[in-house]
Amino acid sequence: MARDLGREPIEQIAAVIGKEDAATKILADFDQKSADYKKKLAFRSQESVLFTMSRSKDQFVTWEEKRFEPFYKGLGLKPVPGAKKGGQLSLESLAQLNPDHLFVINNWQDPIAGGVKEALKDNQVWNSLKAVKNKQVYFLEDPSLPGPMALAKIDGLEQIMQAMGKK
Repeated sequence: MARDLGREPIEQIAAVIGKEDAATKILADFDQKSADYKKKLAFRSQESVLFTMSRSKDQFVTWEEKRFEPFYKGLGLKPVPGAKKGGQLSLESLAQLNPDHLFVINNWQDPIAGGVKEALKDNQVWNSLKAVKNKQVYFLEDPSLPGPMALAKIDGLEQIMQAMGKK
């Protein structure tokens, strides 16, 4: 399984406090849930997915694809071609990538007043995105999702399934 899940820190912490069995169970549950959700999301396997964080109302940040490997590989999600290296994106660059599904993570350091959805509701470039047109933009408040910790990834499974699991 992907290193970005945070397996090593969980295993190391568990070893220090004598809870190795608990860590093993958490990781096994994650693997099982990933496998179950992958089957349930198979109908979305050809639809592209991009995870971003709002930087301002017309700037976004993406991460290297490997940061989201537990979701892309674990859930069978298709990365957006051209977005593998991560970095900053203007709204126009985001429109060029034009993902089928777009996750926008709240920027905890400098949140947009009223939220990204409200700030961009009348923006033509934003409204031209496939994900916006098809109501497949998902706004996440928890900024820990792109982080390396397993608990954020476990929570992320639930958020992704809730967002994308509907036909």
